[in-house]
Amino acid sequence: MKRTSAAIIFVAAVILTTDYYLFQSNLLALAWHARHGFHVQFQGFEFRVPLFFERGQEEAFDELTLYSYRSPIHGRNAWVTVGFQPARPAAVLAPLSPDDAQRLGVSLIGQRRVRLADRQGNCIEYQRDELVLRDRGPSNGDLVWITCQFDNITANFDGTRNAAPEFYTILESARRIQN
Repeated sequence: MKRTSAAIIFVAAVILTTDYYLFQSNLLALAWHARHGFHVQFQGFEFRVPLFFERGQEEAFDELTLYSYRSPIHGRNAWVTVGFQPARPAAVLAPLSPDDAQRLGVSLIGQRRVRLADRQGNCIEYQRDELVLRDRGPSNGDLVWITCQFDNITANFDGTRNAAPEFYTILESARRIQN
């Protein structure tokens, strides 16, 4: 009986250690999805939350935050914010001037049109030069910053280049919900 209990404890410890190594901080995201599913509602919109992402706890009344950390099983790092500003005249989002970009340590990659529910917007993509992102080490040309404007809604992404498609999926999954 003692050997069986010891064997069970040993196997459980090996499984838990392996799970922690593979998922690391993503275990919290998996727990978040177990509690909340794959969608979050905010300011009259519903957004799809990809696996390995979770909603931030530091929400302001007018800003939704979703994030994901790199792990051996999920090699992407991302910080996404969607901000809702009071109604104002729509400003046209334009790329930074070369001087401003250099001061901020970014280089223009490109622009693209994106839809967020019933709104068409413009996103501008920048590559980050030498940046430390959330204590995960310095960049190696892999980090990007994307900023988008949809009338009075702004969206921003800071993370690894391979997580940018998930950012666009989050935005394009948005739909208005009936109150």
